[in-house]
Amino acid sequence: ELKNPQDEPHEYKEVPITEYSPNRFRMGLYEDVLSLIDLYDAGQSDTANYMTDLNDALLVISGDIEAAGLSTEDAIKQKEANMLLLESGTDVNGNKTSVTAGYIYKQYDVNGVEAYKDRVRKDIHEISMVPDLTDDNFSGVQSGEAMKYKLFGFEQMTATKQRLFKKGLMRRYRLLFSLKSSISEMDNSDLKGLRVIFTPNLPKAILEELKSLVDAGAELSQETILGLASFVPDVQAELKRVNKETQKQIGIFDSDGEEVINNKKDETGE
Repeated sequence: ELKNPQDEPHEYKEVPITEYSPNRFRMGLYEDVLSLIDLYDAGQSDTANYMTDLNDALLVISGDIEAAGLSTEDAIKQKEANMLLLESGTDVNGNKTSVTAGYIYKQYDVNGVEAYKDRVRKDIHEISMVPDLTDDNFSGVQSGEAMKYKLFGFEQMTATKQRLFKKGLMRRYRLLFSLKSSISEMDNSDLKGLRVIFTPNLPKAILEELKSLVDAGAELSQETILGLASFVPDVQAELKRVNKETQKQIGIFDSDGEEVINNKKDETGE
């Protein structure tokens, strides 16, 4: 029997290893689309190879080379000079001959390959349920509800990940609270009041929500409205400044130190 002489008992009462699973299959989002990603990479590689093939294309000079008086050395020199001087001649019957030059390279179906890569890229986002934010469907002005439908699958997947991640966090804190036998300040009862809040980093249609609430007759406090502003770092401090400015505008003090609400009266004395 093998024994580790350095083994020491711990106070966690459980295995102090917590697993965070993204889903019940324990698979990452990319694993279902690995083959499609490989296909897309291969398509991009073929496109790059085609552009390289154009640079390495083979120059072919065909025709009545002897009548044109073009030797191999002349062709090499003209190629190095980035020019070709091809003279025509005549055959034994007096007919005019010609010399042509052109490049031989692999023909490439640009439209077909680009359509293939677009289809593969679309399948990657569709199967993984990760929206393509560069898609034309996300451009322009759209309502918040329309955006929610486009992100419906992504939000469902996010909810599953949040639930499983929360489960892992609760187990982690349970392991920490199990140390109460050695640390008297900690108690398992504190775990009941523990809340895990996730805030998705997604755009929100706040203007539409506010308009709907106002149209329905709802009233919002200034604290809530200021809390929606991204440029207000401290809502309470902003409320204090607003209150102070308001007091300066509408409040004056008499000689006895009493506050007078109305700055001046009208001529009738009312």
